[in-house]
Amino acid sequence: MVAVCGIILIILLGASCSSGENSGFIDSLIRLSPNRYSDEPPTEAQMEEWREEIRRYESIIREKIEAAGSAVNYYKLLAEEYSRLGMHKLALENYQSILEIEPSNHVVLHSAGVSAGQYALSRPDEGAKTEYLRMAEGYYRRAIEVNPGYKDPYVGLAVLHVFEFDELDEGKRVVNQGLEIFPDNSRLLFVLARIALMENRSEDAVAIYNRIAETARRPDEKDAAIRNREALLSGE
Repeated sequence: MVAVCGIILIILLGASCSSGENSGFIDSLIRLSPNRYSDEPPTEAQMEEWREEIRRYESIIREKIEAAGSAVNYYKLLAEEYSRLGMHKLALENYQSILEIEPSNHVVLHSAGVSAGQYALSRPDEGAKTEYLRMAEGYYRRAIEVNPGYKDPYVGLAVLHVFEFDELDEGKRVVNQGLEIFPDNSRLLFVLARIALMENRSEDAVAIYNRIAETARRPDEKDAAIRNREALLSGE
């Protein structure tokens, strides 16, 4: 069993070989051998033992790798359905299962952040709420770290800092970081306008709403910006 786990780990870490070829497996076993840095190479008897283990377990290894790929798709489908139904804790658990296999999937990292945030808002206990909000923050930050060119986590992270953590300076920093890459992103601009209003800078907010009205691609965003601008100008 130890040999099976060891070989599976080797494969997952990047060792590769085509069916019927075991040189890659052998190289990996040598690399992970406790005698790797000694002056004594593996004996021919040890090499033959490894070859026999590879022949015995290769098909099992490949089946497990294929099964892992299928499991990822299962977790993705399940997570999305739980999310659609508003079952955010279960959705989060399945996104976390995906991340155990695909830890650098920036889309799943963002989705896990959304589910953690939504679940947090349903918690009556402030401690649990804060725990899951901070978890959401971590997922958003990791998604940005993995792929700075993916816009959605900037919005989620900015919303957390502005509306949940009352950290306007950090919220502005995140918004501006996102706007450097996506200068006409309406959702980031709406958050920026809200920050301006919270800081009693209504003229800046009007200017931001003007910008959204001019650049927004979606009619509903354009209309919302115009309504907000007119409300400010009329003193409502």
